[in-house]
Amino acid sequence: MDLHLFRTFLAVYRTGSASAAARLLGCAEEEVAGAVRELAGHVGRPLFERCDGVLVPTAYADALAREAGPPLDALRTLMARVETEHAGLGDAPVRLGGPSDYLTARILPELADLIAAGLHLHLTTGPGPRASAATAGTGTGALSGAGGATSSTSTGAGTGAGRGLIGELMEDRVDLVVVEGRVRRRGVLVRSLGEEELLLVAAPSWARRLRPAPASRLPDLIGLPLLRATGHAAEGGAAGMDDVARYWDVVFGSAPPHADALTCAERDALVAAAVAGAGVTVLPRHLCDDHLRRGDLVVLYEPEPAPAERYSLVMRTGPATPAVTTVRDRLLTRLGTAP
Repeated sequence: MDLHLFRTFLAVYRTGSASAAARLLGCAEEEVAGAVRELAGHVGRPLFERCDGVLVPTAYADALAREAGPPLDALRTLMARVETEHAGLGDAPVRLGGPSDYLTARILPELADLIAAGLHLHLTTGPGPRASAATAGTGTGALSGAGGATSSTSTGAGTGAGRGLIGELMEDRVDLVVVEGRVRRRGVLVRSLGEEELLLVAAPSWARRLRPAPASRLPDLIGLPLLRATGHAAEGGAAGMDDVARYWDVVFGSAPPHADALTCAERDALVAAAVAGAGVTVLPRHLCDDHLRRGDLVVLYEPEPAPAERYSLVMRTGPATPAVTTVRDRLLTRLGTAP
């Protein structure tokens, strides 16, 4: 049996879904499902059962995860340490900037083993990719390991965080920047990190009020409290639009039909408000996947195709340190397309 089968099984077991495991491993969901089926065939036992649309591990899967998890984690840490020693990752910190919610949900899990093995990582975050950010604030410790990670928050006025951080990139204050939306800037390299589906979500109590009629038409949503993050206006094709306005424009062909019940700069606040039942909002999948699995939030409407937001990794042209190159290649290999 291939160790890849056990690694894939553990990813599904720990994330709770094949789709989340696929994003974690940087492969197709069909490949994840196939690996789980193959491992189940080898052991002669079912590993997961589907209950109300949720994957539930069997008792045998629980035992297998307890037995296989520690040695596979130790092997991954060893491989990362060898990688960091070869690349000299502990020589100088890698300075990475971007939206805090995306860095937390997508970037840090991909770099955790490198941090534990010696990588020094400094994060510069803002309230969002397009909230105002230009000058660095006070750094606070975020993670530590054999290497370590620290973070600071950038604040300023007049420019989007993505654009402000690209300015810091050009001034050699950061090494890599994650940007939401399109980037039009000379002198930088832009590589895709993929797209995040935008979902119209609310607490289950709001979904029950809309049933049996689905929220497939604009009138069904009129009068519902609308929760919006005003700091997330797009730079690209939907210029000036936050997630809610962009969703309404793409799906319904119009502007949101009523006044906002809540506006805030941070999308994390929207998640908390939506889970508590305050109203309806639009969130990228990385912010609500866990809540959807737990049933704290439900998707109100599933258009085809679903609106999505593009994320990109931006870097300067020219040579980079071995540590920056290793982080760049790791992110592009697992989340996007390697240069």
